[in-house]
Amino acid sequence: MSASLAIGRQQLSGFYVWDVGSDLVFSCEGTAKLFGLEPSAAHRGLPVSSFFDLIHPDDRERMREATLAGTEGVFRYQYRIVRAPDDGVTVRTVGCRFADGRGSPIRHVGTIAALDGVSADVTIDIIDHCLAAYELAQGSGKPMMQYLIGMALLEAGFDVARSR
Repeated sequence: MSASLAIGRQQLSGFYVWDVGSDLVFSCEGTAKLFGLEPSAAHRGLPVSSFFDLIHPDDRERMREATLAGTEGVFRYQYRIVRAPDDGVTVRTVGCRFADGRGSPIRHVGTIAALDGVSADVTIDIIDHCLAAYELAQGSGKPMMQYLIGMALLEAGFDVARSR
C-alpha cells in the first residue's frame, strides 16, 4: 500500500502502527521509503529501533522520551530523519497513542508527512489547533463541544480526501 497526498505544502508520505509490546512498527510503502527502509519488511513489521536510529541525533532523545512517556491521546511531533550524511528531511507525524488500563502506551497509530524544507502552512496549523481543542473538549464534560470540533476535523479530512 502506498500513500501520497499533498496537504498544504507538506507531502503525506504514509501511515504506521507501532505495537509497543512487540516493539514492531508496521508501515505502508510511503513511510518505509521516507525512512529509506525496505517496504516489504516494513509491511511485516520492523523493530522500532529501525526507525529511531534514523532520527537526527539532536532530535532522537526528545522523540524517544515523548513517545514513551506520553499518555493516551492525540500527539503531534516534528523532527528530522537522516537517511545518509547529505540526505535528510524534516517530517511531522500526527496520530493517536493508546494506553492500557494502567496508562502505559500500548500502540501508536499515525501519519507521517515530509515537510520538504518548508514550514507547515496555515491549514495544517488550523488542524493542529482543532486537534488540541478536541483533546480539551474530551475532558471538559461538554459532549456537544467535542462533537462539533470532531465534525470540523471530519470535514477537514473529507477535504483532504477529495484533493487526492
